[in-house]
Amino acid sequence: MKIDRLIGGWYFFCPGCNSHHSIGTTWTFNGNQEMPTITPSLLTRYTKTGEKTPYKVCHLFVTDGKIKYLGDSTHKLSGQTIDMVEL
Repeated sequence: MKIDRLIGGWYFFCPGCNSHHSIGTTWTFNGNQEMPTITPSLLTRYTKTGEKTPYKVCHLFVTDGKIKYLGDSTHKLSGQTIDMVEL
C-alpha cells in the first residue's frame, strides 16, 4: 500500500522530503491505494521557526503510483519522476 487513510484525509511517504505528506478534502484521490492519483498538485512549504521565507519547498503530482517532482522543489529529487514507496 502506497497511500493510507488518515483522519480527515490520506497520507503517503515522500522520499524527497524524507517524511510523510497528507492530503485532505481539497484534493481528489482516485481510491486506488496501490496506484494512487491525486489532483491537483501538492505544494508543501516548510519554514524555520521565526522566519517568513520558506527554506524547503516540495511541489509534486501523484499519478498512477508515481511521484513527479516539479522544478520548484528544493530537494534532490526536483525535476524527477519516481515510483511511490510502500508505507
